[in-house]
Amino acid sequence: DRRAVAVAACESIGRDPGTVRTSAQALVFLVDDPASADKLRGVVPEGRSLVGGVAELQDAIGRYGDLGLDELIVPDFTLVA
Repeated sequence: DRRAVAVAACESIGRDPGTVRTSAQALVFLVDDPASADKLRGVVPEGRSLVGGVAELQDAIGRYGDLGLDELIVPDFTLVA
């Protein structure tokens, strides 16, 4: 949603949206099993967290790129064992 707002703002002033670098930040939680992922999803900030196994996280992070984001910032404090 925010990307669409930024694109519209660029277009309103005649700026190419492709010249603006965009980034997002997400908490990333790598878990080994679906039950743990479901439990964790119930307590982490919704809309700002990625939870899942390796393949699920790869897909989720890939969607950020599909949206046109140039950078995904991942705080490392969620990646401890």
